[in-house]
Order: sequence, then structure tokens, then C-alpha cells
Amino acid sequence: MIELKGVSSGYSVVTVLQDINLAFSSGDRVGLIGPNGAGKTTLLETIAGFVARRSGTITFDGRDVSSLKPEQRAELGIVLVTEKRNLFTDMTTAENLKLGRCAAPANLRWDRAKVDEVTERVLTLFPKLKVLHNRPVGVLSGGEQQMVAIGRALMAEPKLLMLDEPSQGLAPQIVEAVYNAIDSISTDMTVLLVEQDLQIVAKTTRNVYIMINGRIRRISDSEIDDEALMTREIFGIE
Repeated sequence: MIELKGVSSGYSVVTVLQDINLAFSSGDRVGLIGPNGAGKTTLLETIAGFVARRSGTITFDGRDVSSLKPEQRAELGIVLVTEKRNLFTDMTTAENLKLGRCAAPANLRWDRAKVDEVTERVLTLFPKLKVLHNRPVGVLSGGEQQMVAIGRALMAEPKLLMLDEPSQGLAPQIVEAVYNAIDSISTDMTVLLVEQDLQIVAKTTRNVYIMINGRIRRISDSEIDDEALMTREIFGIE
């Protein structure tokens, strides 16, 4: 599905990611934890094409996508829901969702039956969006906006869905609704999830990695169960 070999990237003169080697298969549920500033968001943005790699290769479905633009990667099925959500607040929920089709496979992008089918699938995952369909996104709560952001990404029918801290700032009941939806996503879709809440990561994903200072490693189930160790690793608290 996707493989990173020796990937380094960063901003201006600062290198953030250092020699990253990762490989995920179709249908994998992958969690990524780590302290603030470790490079988690940079990793997602590098895979999506918003941050240019400095070395290494990124292969997706057997194709080298290292030099492709973000919109080209999105059309291949690599979709990122950013921490900021990047919604159009003056537009309605329905209009924001429809924009997600801009990154869908070109052959059926605006096919009416296909659009209706995918829209219904998204509204089944997030029933509340049916009620909010004609409301401007700017008047929605943070949790409702997060549902729209994830729903818009799903409208593109991604093969790899990346989520950057989707629970941040949300009430517990909204977090539960969001993650229930993520659990219901097609098993053919790979999900790469960045989160600070270790319990959520352990419950939602099958493979968990930790990133510290731009380097990444997989962590074992026994490490995940060691609360003191994880607190120290993630937050630097003894």
C-alpha cells in the first residue's frame, strides 16, 4: 500500500523528519503518538505532499509518488484531515462535503449515482450531518465541524486516510461518535491516526508507533500497557 524508505523532510533550513522507514498494508489501522514538536504532523504532510521530502522515496500502491503534488496524491487516494480542518465556513455542510469529490477518482468523480452513494455512506456514518446539511459550517460546533471534515475526506473515497488529532478540543461524547465512525470505515481503507490520547490509539488502531525528535519506532503492547513509560515518552514526565 504505502512505503517510506529513508525519508527526511522539514521546513526551510530545519530538518524535522530523519531517515523514516515505514510500510503499511491495505486495511491497516496505524496509530502515531509522541510529544508536541516531535514531527507527527510533518510526517502526515510529507506523505500528503504538502511538505517536500529532502531524501528517500515514498511509494503508494507500487508507484513512486515522491515528486507528485498534493492534488495528484489525493487523486490516487492519499487524503489528509488536518488539525485545523480547513473547512469553508461560509458554505453549507452539503457544499463542503461535495467539495471532497474534487479528489475522487476521475472516472466517476461527478457521476450522480456515485456521488449519491458516497454521500449516503458518509451520512450513515455521521447521522447528525443530515440535520446540519443546509447549515453554514461556520455556525457548527467544533465536534460537528470535525464530522464535516472527516466526511469531506471520505467523499474522496481515499485508500489512505490520515487524521491529525481529530479528538483535540472535543467533548467526550463527540469524541466517541467520531471514533465510532472511524471504526466503521471500510476495512479496505488504511487509516493513519495521530493522537495524544493513548487509550484512544490503543483502542482504535492495531499498530502503534511513537515519534520523538523526528525519528520513529514501533511500540509493543507491553509498552502501551506501561502507563508510566508512555507518560514519560510522550510528555517527558517522570
